[in-house]
Parts: sequence; structure tokens; C-alpha cells
Amino acid sequence: MLSGFEIVLSGKRPPVTVGPPAILAVTNVASGQLGIRLQGSPGASGYLFQVTVGSGAPVAAGRSSSTRNIVLEDLTPGTVYAIQACAEGGNNQLSAWSDPVSHMCT
Repeated sequence: MLSGFEIVLSGKRPPVTVGPPAILAVTNVASGQLGIRLQGSPGASGYLFQVTVGSGAPVAAGRSSSTRNIVLEDLTPGTVYAIQACAEGGNNQLSAWSDPVSHMCT
């Protein structure tokens, strides 16, 4: 007889799927540094960041376990960066990348 429930073996849990975070704010923290504030994703254990300049390829820009006080460093002043974030979930799963947010680094 089908009950409508999925059987989960003891000690085994299905992986948690996380949605993409949203970048709420980008600020200039110091020369060559951008501050990021995120709307987090439920179930996320951390966040990855990538930046793109113009039509170039995305470049890894850091990781954070928090949604606040995030600082991306070693950026070039006077350059406009398109910043994206993705959430890390259980079993090394990653969300889709967030919509890009552009900001000029000072």
C-alpha cells in the first residue's frame, strides 16, 4: 500500500537543495575592496563569489559563511565589476549563481 511518504534509511538524508542568494548591497569599503550584503538561502552553509569585468570570464573572488560583513579584496580601483554569489548546500551542492550586480571599485 502506498502511503505518500518517501522511505529514508536510518542515517541517510536526502541532500538539501539550496536556492541562489540575492545581493542586497555593494559598497566601497577601502581602496580595492568591496563590501557585500546578501539575502541568504535557507539551508546554505556558505556562499561563493565571482566577479566579471566586461565580457571577460568570471573569476573566483572569495567565500563567506555569513551574509553580512563580506569583503572582496584585491580588486582594481576604477574597475566596474559584475558580482555574483551562489549558495553552498549539503553534500557539496551549489545553487545557481545570483543575478549580477555591477559596482565600480574605488
